[in-house]
Amino acid sequence: MTHGTTSLGWLLPRRRLGLMLVLTALAGGLVGYLLGSRGGEGGAVVAASTAARETPPVATTQSPPATPVAPDPAAPAPAPAAPRDDTAWLQSRLDGGGRIFLPRLPDGACYATRGLWVSTDGTAISSDGACLSSLGVGPVRLSSEDGDPIPASAVLFVNRSSTSVPAPTDISIAGLRIVVPAGVPSYGIAVFGQRVDVRDVVVEGSPIDALLVGGRANGEGFARTVSVTDSQLSGGMRNVVSVTGVVGLTLERNLITAASDTNPLEDGGQAFGNPSAGVDLEPDTPGSPILDVRIAGNEISANAGPGLLFALETNAGLPTQADRIEVVGNRIVDNGRKATPPVQGGIVFAGGQADGQGHALVTGNVIRGNQGAGVQGKPGEGTTMILDVRGNDVSANSGGVYSFERLGAGSYLE
Repeated sequence: MTHGTTSLGWLLPRRRLGLMLVLTALAGGLVGYLLGSRGGEGGAVVAASTAARETPPVATTQSPPATPVAPDPAAPAPAPAAPRDDTAWLQSRLDGGGRIFLPRLPDGACYATRGLWVSTDGTAISSDGACLSSLGVGPVRLSSEDGDPIPASAVLFVNRSSTSVPAPTDISIAGLRIVVPAGVPSYGIAVFGQRVDVRDVVVEGSPIDALLVGGRANGEGFARTVSVTDSQLSGGMRNVVSVTGVVGLTLERNLITAASDTNPLEDGGQAFGNPSAGVDLEPDTPGSPILDVRIAGNEISANAGPGLLFALETNAGLPTQADRIEVVGNRIVDNGRKATPPVQGGIVFAGGQADGQGHALVTGNVIRGNQGAGVQGKPGEGTTMILDVRGNDVSANSGGVYSFERLGAGSYLE
């Protein structure tokens, strides 16, 4: 059949091709057997070589450099990193009391915190120069007698946290640098406790006061046995140091400088007219004592107002206790940098103990280059304090050596 003949003619060449393929396969198997009998590695090499021959090379193409893409001005800006806030863990650690060492951060960075309560007896805070930067006032834990809430208004606020306990005792603060940035309403350190020691501390920036000592809501109405030594206190917008009630205060070997007279006043809001003294001792009430005060070996300089201001008077009358005050061996120089504070002078005494028996010793000081007199009373009123002023270097003050309209009976001015 034509169909069968055609089919047979097509099959014959395929049979010859198939026979050749069979012979080739047999030969390959024999070679593989012979190589395999010499070791497994030969077979592996052959297989790998065969695979390499059968696998086509992969083409590689070097990509052209990417073209920079301009930022889309309509795209939202990336979210800023959250600002640092160490308040929670610092407050927790302080509430636990005991000895607390705060290490300095690299590159002079600051821990950032709101006001911190220091309320546990025996708390000792020390550092190798760590910086605490104020974020503003901390939480409210107390109320005043007239019901006003009392927050932690200083970076370190030493006071009781509850009216059921007395003021904290045996507190020490050493080796810290405290910064209050401009525009942040905060004190540097506020001390309303007992047996409080502050040493080798720096307070700078724009605090309301670098240091405030008193007794608001502490159960006694005054602080007791406070020592501040070998520290640098500067930049107070109201005063550098304010004292509103204390029995036993030592200020020794400190730099007290740069009160600025920039704190807004409560009555009119104007940012001038503050006392702006290096140290202002001014009782809150007639019952707030200013007793056993020693100010010795300090540099008190370049303040907008007077170097030392003993404003021993209140709106309700003279204090019942303002006595045993010593001002010894200080440099009180170049104060009165602005005309806006209400009074000037190297050392100013106003008011005095109500019974006229308060005493103050002023000796061994350098009092130079101040606006106002070297040592003076409140203009128009003088003082009831019994002053013993001797052995000082008083010169080059714009108002002369002394200026008093009244002195306590028995005063001595050399």
